[in-house]
Amino acid sequence: MKPKTDRIKISEEKQNIVLIGDNYSLVDIIEIYLYKNFNVIATINEFDGMKKVRDFSPVCIFIKVPDNIGLLLSFIAKTKNENFGHIPIIAFSKSIIPTLNEFTLKSAGIAGIIKFPVAHQEFLSIVGSVVKENI
Repeated sequence: MKPKTDRIKISEEKQNIVLIGDNYSLVDIIEIYLYKNFNVIATINEFDGMKKVRDFSPVCIFIKVPDNIGLLLSFIAKTKNENFGHIPIIAFSKSIIPTLNEFTLKSAGIAGIIKFPVAHQEFLSIVGSVVKENI
């Protein structure tokens, strides 16, 4: 099934990134940092995010770290179960992430963690190391 892209501007020259998060200010910052080099497909929850992953074949997934990391761990497991385990996932948060949770997320397969506030250059460095894209 072909995705409905009539409301989303998709450039054929750019690769896709799916951005999942309910913090609009952080989502906006990430979109601003990425829009020149990627098509950023944003969504508010993991369920719709998984649909966007199926429809748009992203090179990377950004997802906000929820208060209950079990939801994020479940999302990671689902990507692996649906054969999307090859797509790197970058978690982001404005809240403090306990060291144990960071370790758990990295052990589960998170490719990187971005803690806001973050400098533009540091953000691009993290994304560049994960996506292997010249940004």
